[in-house]
Amino acid sequence: MSIPISPSPPTADNGAGKGLAASLLAGWSKLVSANAVAAVLQLAAFTVAARALDLTGLGALVLITSFVKLFDVVFNFQSVAVMTRFLAATDLASGNSRFRGLVKAGLLVDGSTALFSCVLAIIALPFAAPLLGLSGDLVAAGQLFCLVILTRIFGVAEAALRCFDHFWLIGMRPALAAGLMLGAGLAAWLQGGGVAIFVLLWLAAEAVANITFMAAAWWTMRGHGLRGIARADARAAIVDCPRFWSMLWHTNLTSALRLISQDGDVLLAGGLFGPAAAGLLRTAKNLAQIINQAGQPLQQVAAAPIARLVASGQIQAAWRHAITIGLVACSASVPLVIGAALFGGVGLDLAFGDGFSAAKWTLVVVLATAALYMIGIALQPLGLALDRGDIGFTATLLGTAGYLLAMAAMAMPLGILGIALAGMVFKIVWLAATWLGVRRELGRRA
Repeated sequence: MSIPISPSPPTADNGAGKGLAASLLAGWSKLVSANAVAAVLQLAAFTVAARALDLTGLGALVLITSFVKLFDVVFNFQSVAVMTRFLAATDLASGNSRFRGLVKAGLLVDGSTALFSCVLAIIALPFAAPLLGLSGDLVAAGQLFCLVILTRIFGVAEAALRCFDHFWLIGMRPALAAGLMLGAGLAAWLQGGGVAIFVLLWLAAEAVANITFMAAAWWTMRGHGLRGIARADARAAIVDCPRFWSMLWHTNLTSALRLISQDGDVLLAGGLFGPAAAGLLRTAKNLAQIINQAGQPLQQVAAAPIARLVASGQIQAAWRHAITIGLVACSASVPLVIGAALFGGVGLDLAFGDGFSAAKWTLVVVLATAALYMIGIALQPLGLALDRGDIGFTATLLGTAGYLLAMAAMAMPLGILGIALAGMVFKIVWLAATWLGVRRELGRRA
């Protein structure tokens, strides 16, 4: 059985535009439906934890999960973006042999770096705990939670599923994880469980969801003829993909730098102002995920079609689609920012408990930052399709420099609001640098 080869995109720009728009809408509707379910369940699980624990306990839970995510993103190379770029082009041009080789290479990269990241996090947590304000009795539970990294090896599986348009399956994993976390949290709440119990139950919930997703993804890929992975030549497949390793390093360094403003700031809040501040900041950022859960599927769905447009020479069409996607996503996010400014304080107290209204303006800022990011949501896959993974890395590096300067100026006088404003500075600089970098590359090719 052979892997189906996707038909080449239409040569006419209008035909390509209509075909890509239909493909994006179909894929987005599948992913956003699953993501909407996941977002509601994730918010419900977090709300249960907030109600079951006091603000300091919630902050401790947040600090443990954020610490593990930091090591996961920095040291565990998720290959999904790079693999999507090369698998999409291979699906058009090179047939089954290289496709299988790339999948094997991705599995080796994902698995080896996950193991390294997990071991490093387990070793580092006891040293970091005093700096984060975590009590010694939570260190053992936190070290066990580090094991969840070993199940976060789904990068290449998700990339292959994107190429085969199995977006329902991609969206299943976060929805299943959130549902299991909600059920586990309710059980812990009813039994009066503390922070350590929540940590262990959340570990079990996510691990089961990740393993289930990998099994389902593998079964689906076999149905498309993707067999004989163990015998595939990963080295030859990588040799056929110019700049594979440099793009992989660039994308993962970019993710690591971006994490400083996405989740590293929660750790910083805990270190500077205590676990309660970390809990408030995490609450605001979780609510901002409403925008990301609706917008991020656009990046996932657009990655393969944009790569195919570039591979077929329709570079300007790819640029127009990327910009259109971003502007539509940003416009759709603005009402949430306005709603938070008007009713955020009351909503926070009603949802999570007394005292959470202190995060109202932090919530407004992080929602506005998420809306701003939506403008550039499709620029990363476009940069990768142009073989310019360095654009995203450079933009993130510049954004991080602006972020650190803003953090130094605003964190201490403004608290978590200053941290949130520094995150907005990051996104402004990142968006400007990414846009200029992509436009410069398009001008050079023209």
